[in-house]
Amino acid sequence: MRSADYFRQYIEDIDVLLPLDRDNYRNKGIFLDANVNGVKDHFTDINFLKNITIDGESAPVVCLDSSELYEDNGFIDPEMLRTVSDASSKATYDRIIRLNHHPILDTDSDPLFNSRTVIAFVIKHNIEHFFCGHSHQLSMMRSTDLYHNHSFAQYKNSSLSSANTPSDSNMFM
Repeated sequence: MRSADYFRQYIEDIDVLLPLDRDNYRNKGIFLDANVNGVKDHFTDINFLKNITIDGESAPVVCLDSSELYEDNGFIDPEMLRTVSDASSKATYDRIIRLNHHPILDTDSDPLFNSRTVIAFVIKHNIEHFFCGHSHQLSMMRSTDLYHNHSFAQYKNSSLSSANTPSDSNMFM
């Protein structure tokens, strides 16, 4: 079962966003050979935009897959950012929420390599809440860009079931 099928079966039955221009999409190994694996659409990323309502306000949740195939480092292809920008521009909403695996305000030894580009995306779309994980260290940070007059909060979750770092904030350890 591929990741998108697994996601649809156990988390949410939602259509993943495919790049507007596949030829401009450069994430390595993202389009798999159907002759080898039998995957229907050959796309391994789980990127989506889902509208939810919170206290009467419309808030699309934008999820961009920052994981690179077979690596711990992160990268979000600019073509996928363009694709999500296009989908966001067609949506009507009060505020937008962003989900990502890798953080954009801090890092560890496996960084999101284009965090500056992702921060520009956050500013462009006036995103105020950015949820992420990756390092297993619970933290909340706020960034304010005085030039663009924009602030956003990054909420990084910790692990509840893993002890893969010496300073893991796992509550069960």
